[in-house]
Amino acid sequence: MVKQKSDLKVSDIAKKTKGYKERLVFTGGGLSIDAEIRYERINAKKILAERFEVIRKSPNGEVCKGSYVDSQDREVRPRSLIYLTEKGKEIDKKETQEFMIDKVKGTEQAIEKTRFLKYVKSVPKEVMDNWLIENEFEIWSETNSYGLLEIAKHLDKSKEVAVFRFSNGTIYNAFVYPVWVNGSKFIFLMSVCRIKKLENLNNVMEIAQANQVKKLSMATMVEEV
Repeated sequence: MVKQKSDLKVSDIAKKTKGYKERLVFTGGGLSIDAEIRYERINAKKILAERFEVIRKSPNGEVCKGSYVDSQDREVRPRSLIYLTEKGKEIDKKETQEFMIDKVKGTEQAIEKTRFLKYVKSVPKEVMDNWLIENEFEIWSETNSYGLLEIAKHLDKSKEVAVFRFSNGTIYNAFVYPVWVNGSKFIFLMSVCRIKKLENLNNVMEIAQANQVKKLSMATMVEEV
């Protein structure tokens, strides 16, 4: 007897997407799963370029754009970069201000280059997993390693990471946490990010649909009488 009453197919439920094809084989915890999968790289650079834009404004809020013109001293510098408003008025670069535009939230924030990491708060380390990490850096000190050691001990005891805010031309959140080496050495790692990872994933699977796939697979089984 064949149990197959539904016209719906598994392929109708499975989300069609781009990406590389592969097989995932898992055996453990009493499970034995062999699944056809697809995977694609999370392109942080592309996501961020589509979401954020840096603009420059004059003191009265007019958008300024850079333009190259012939230099007066061509032997020293053939071309010079100047900044013009939409009306063609030249603005001294020192009088302009850069802003970071978030196209999703519709907000803008002035970019102030800082020479220090500003502590915001400490959070459980798993919070960092929710963010799209753009780059990682090492942090050390040649003049106050003891101070960093005290911070490392505090974070290790509380099982937290420190959150800082800094700007080097782009405004970042920075997760800073210690790594211990052989019990006698340590270093800080800093992971910088701007947006949450889950807000920018394209192939999230629905639990209800996954359960429906299981039901359809069972419905196509042939039982011997």
